[in-house]
Amino acid sequence: MNAETFRLDATERATSLADGAASALHDAGHQASVMADRASRSLRDGAHELQARARSASHSTTAYIADEPVKSLLMAAAAGAVVMGLLSLMARSRR
Repeated sequence: MNAETFRLDATERATSLADGAASALHDAGHQASVMADRASRSLRDGAHELQARARSASHSTTAYIADEPVKSLLMAAAAGAVVMGLLSLMARSRR
């Protein structure tokens, strides 16, 4: 094998490796793009489901308040008292 043949063989191998690397990078980029699209779609679907659940909970709460105004008021007052009690305890523990 003379120097010219060796140089041509090395050039062909380098070109082949470069082509293979470029193809692998292209494939990896495509796969990353597909995965990003899937993740985006999944997040969007999750957000829509969460909005629907929040809307349903809001409607249910509004209906309960309309049906049971006194109970609703007493529960809100109790919840407020609990929150104020917890805040008071937290304020005392920081002193």
